[in-house]
Amino acid sequence: MAEPNIDAYRACTRSVTEWFVSTLEGDGTIRGERDLIAYYHAPNLLAACDRAAEAQRMASWLADNALAGDGDFRYEDKKGDIIQPTMQWNYINGWLTWGLARLGRFDVSEPAARFLERFQDEATGGFLTAANPDAGFSPIAGAVDLGSTCAASLGMIYSGRWAAASRAGEFLLRVVETQGRAEAFHCRFHSDGSALTDFTDDQAYVSVVRFEQPKQAYWYFGFAARILALLYRATGRSKYLEGALGYIEVFDRCHEDRWEHWANDKVAWASAALYQITGEHSHLERVARCFNPIVAAQRDDAVWHWAAFFPTYDEQPSGITIELALEFAFLLHEIVSEIDSR
Repeated sequence: MAEPNIDAYRACTRSVTEWFVSTLEGDGTIRGERDLIAYYHAPNLLAACDRAAEAQRMASWLADNALAGDGDFRYEDKKGDIIQPTMQWNYINGWLTWGLARLGRFDVSEPAARFLERFQDEATGGFLTAANPDAGFSPIAGAVDLGSTCAASLGMIYSGRWAAASRAGEFLLRVVETQGRAEAFHCRFHSDGSALTDFTDDQAYVSVVRFEQPKQAYWYFGFAARILALLYRATGRSKYLEGALGYIEVFDRCHEDRWEHWANDKVAWASAALYQITGEHSHLERVARCFNPIVAAQRDDAVWHWAAFFPTYDEQPSGITIELALEFAFLLHEIVSEIDSR
């Protein structure tokens, strides 16, 4: 059985944190980078790795420069060149709300949480994916998706909005219950609960997981399972644990590439929580099979080149490089703590 390489996980988190701190300016910004995709994991990673002063400086910069009056995160009225209003507009908001609340920066996290709440779909309990920049970045009704819902759920959970988090959890349960044995797994939905199927080719990756094909968005299953595991911890209700295990079962139906495509990192994150909850070693093996190869692929300069999407490292946007490194490092920190606590 594959085993998580805990020492390597710790070393990976440490090397990324040291590298990232070396890129920070005195005002809390990342040297030469203003795309907010590079920032959203930073408060959590810095706070978790005993770099709270740097995290606080970044929080202050975000408060002064990237927190809009409505509670959205925008720098010069956009999130950057990568995240667009048409798809998963609030994805980074949920993570930032969590990280800033961890720091006690409620002056930033509470307005952000209130903005997120506006995007919860009344009919489904999921979170709307798009915003209208011509109407003050108000939510566009009619399309919810798993990624937006899971990220917003982090914001709801860690800001204490349990009613909203529970409604999102019910949405996640319905999604896996209604298509856990389907031939493909849809990830975007209309407000009536039906799958959104009229997507363009360039939207396919975030719209549907096709079990027989490689390089799918496996992270949806891990993120949903993680949120449901958190709700199980909070409530003790077995349906949430069963739902989390249901998403893992769906992941296990995917192409063998699921162990190689780095979009599986959140599956490892969820599996660490499930191991901590159940003690079942199958979850440890899943952590190892997902994350051991990722850790082994870390470059000497502490970052990663995601060749599945960018043929050369130079073609990989700097914001993606930072996002990827910080996500891996932070999830590994969480994974190690949960495994060690058992």
